[in-house]
Amino acid sequence: MNENIKNMVAELKREFPDNWGDGDNGLNLIIKDQEEFIFSEESAFSERILYYIEIQYKGDGTRIDISDYSDYSTFDIREILWIDAENLEVIGKVISIVAKHLKNIDFYKHYRVG
Repeated sequence: MNENIKNMVAELKREFPDNWGDGDNGLNLIIKDQEEFIFSEESAFSERILYYIEIQYKGDGTRIDISDYSDYSTFDIREILWIDAENLEVIGKVISIVAKHLKNIDFYKHYRVG
C-alpha cells in the first residue's frame, strides 16, 4: 500500500538530498488523503484516496498545492504565493517527479468525503 507515494518521496529525497526536509532552507511535502490522514510510515494514509499534496520550498513563501479535483484522477494545481525565479526550475522538477508517480496510482474512483 502507498508504494507510489513512497517511491515519489524516495525519488525526491535522492534528487534533492541537500534540501530535503531542511525546514526553512529545504523542500517539504505535506500529503493528505480524503480521510485527513497525513502520509507517514505509521499512519493509515491511503494513496488511493489522495486528496492533497502541498509542496513547500525554502520557506520563502513558495507553496504549490496539488489537490484531487474530481472522481476521475484530475488534479487542481495552484501556486499559492509568488515563486522566485531562482526557485522556478527546482519547483518545476519537483512537480514533474510528483506527476510521474501520481499517474501510477489506481485511484478509488467513487470515494468522496462530504
